[in-house]
Amino acid sequence: MGNRCSRKAHINKYEKTSVNALTSMNEYLYSGHNDGKIIQWNAADGTKVREWTTGENLYALTSMNGYLYSGHNDGKIIQWDANGTKVREWNPKMGCRWH
Repeated sequence: MGNRCSRKAHINKYEKTSVNALTSMNEYLYSGHNDGKIIQWNAADGTKVREWTTGENLYALTSMNGYLYSGHNDGKIIQWDANGTKVREWNPKMGCRWH
């Protein structure tokens, strides 16, 4: 019975978030989640390398020229380096802003 309860709790933990987008860059896979997290995975062995929070719901994720780009429900696009540092963002109301 103990296994049943812990298993249910484990399942419920993951029902709160979902993967909305995937992209790859070099040997890594990046998953973007509806809770705003981006997780970097080692594609060869499936281990988590790092994760960071964008602070907003994430709906799209792509990579280009060594950077990640996340798209959000408010229309904002954020550029990230491969280590999760925000480089700049585009806001449909304010234009581009460097960080």
